[in-house]
Amino acid sequence: MVKFEQIPEKIIEVISSKETSSLISDICTKNNITDEEKIEGIAYQIGLTLSGGLPSDLLASSFTKILDIEDDLANKIAKEIENSLFFQIKNELSEIYGNEPTIKIDPRKDPEIQTEELLNQKEEMSFQKENPIKSINKDDYREKLE
Repeated sequence: MVKFEQIPEKIIEVISSKETSSLISDICTKNNITDEEKIEGIAYQIGLTLSGGLPSDLLASSFTKILDIEDDLANKIAKEIENSLFFQIKNELSEIYGNEPTIKIDPRKDPEIQTEELLNQKEEMSFQKENPIKSINKDDYREKLE
């Protein structure tokens, strides 16, 4: 997850705005989700995405796996969030996520384990970017011959 100081100001405003919570509530109501725990869970997953902890392409699957929302409904809600909320701040979200490859997680696993594996995969990818493997065949050491 991105450190709080690294989150663009516009995203912080979106996370803390009353309009965002109203939008999430309206989308849930429109899609017949009235259970307060599920609405809070949806808001939490959206917050994770906005803060860099969950790629937006995994949002629908997090609704399904963690909140037990049917696939079609989860995809519909995620699409509505994408179009009405994420679209407004797409440039700021790209600052957080950059061009990192998408991380895929196994939908059959426990959500808590998935979250831990997601974080481990992100750390591993960051390490690989910072420490690329040098070619074994290339000889960087050149000694003068006499």
